[in-house]
Amino acid sequence: MAPAGVFCIGGVLVLRDWLQQLRGLLWTMPLVYTSCLASWAIGDAAGWTSPEKIVIASVVAFTISETVDAVVFTPLRKRRLTRGVGLSATVGNALDSYIFLALAFGSQAFFLGQFIGKSEMIALGAVLTFARRRLARCRPGSGERRRLSRRAAGDRAEARESICAPKLGKTFGNRAYCETGRSPLASSQESTNARRTR
Repeated sequence: MAPAGVFCIGGVLVLRDWLQQLRGLLWTMPLVYTSCLASWAIGDAAGWTSPEKIVIASVVAFTISETVDAVVFTPLRKRRLTRGVGLSATVGNALDSYIFLALAFGSQAFFLGQFIGKSEMIALGAVLTFARRRLARCRPGSGERRRLSRRAAGDRAEARESICAPKLGKTFGNRAYCETGRSPLASSQESTNARRTR
């Protein structure tokens, strides 16, 4: 049975990836380092005694693991977001577990338990990421609107090509439309309006 902090670290690794995806790397990493400094300052103000070594190990392991998580996640997120979340958080999980145990206890006896506990939260985060992506694809969002707009533009182009076919493009009106893309009726109406303004 892993401590609650183990599960929290696994969730935080996934949460960092989500924040980067939403707000960007330059916004996310200063937040990570600020939280590390705040944790250090709170521990120092509380007067570290026996847990000082554990707190230092936790801050150092968290900083390194989150930084490596960002390095791994950044190139992967543009290809496969779910895979990027899972792989980057797993690498951060291994580093965080190893560094924390090495600095705090000088032993890797609890490495497997820590790694499995964090991996459970990482797996949950990957599943939620996948589900969110699938749900977004089912909704006609901005990407869907752009596709519909391109499809409408393609339909207009096909209609114009049919008008400009050799057999249909012999009249003056159709030639004008083929050259300018504007109907003769609209052009004549504009000419009439221009004469009236004079």
